[in-house]
Amino acid sequence: MNRAEQRPTIKSKRTSSTSKLPTAGIYFVIGSFRNHGNARSYRGQYSGLAPTVLAAKLDGGPIYRVVVGPVAAGKEQKVHRNIYKAGIADVWAIRVDPNDWFLAGPEPIRSAGTIGIPEIAKLPR
Repeated sequence: MNRAEQRPTIKSKRTSSTSKLPTAGIYFVIGSFRNHGNARSYRGQYSGLAPTVLAAKLDGGPIYRVVVGPVAAGKEQKVHRNIYKAGIADVWAIRVDPNDWFLAGPEPIRSAGTIGIPEIAKLPR
């Protein structure tokens, strides 16, 4: 895992540097890709948001989600607003379970368990 994968995200808890599993919680998805290189490139375009690339196998193939989080409780609207100000209008929240996702390292995923679609998180109003 490289240093970019270990960066803390906006007001989030740090993931253990030896762990390939993300911290459980609410994340905002700012991009979703089937190609690992495209996900990493997109992550670099928005480095000010400190995004991370999560990976899993979905419908038999790899999926890479560029995410911001985990987001601290009560900060969801503020973080969403910051993402929007960065120029990303198509964003949604997911609840990440470390049993379903892992941090994508510098190489594409080779194997992972197939998962269902992650639960969509509802923002408090």
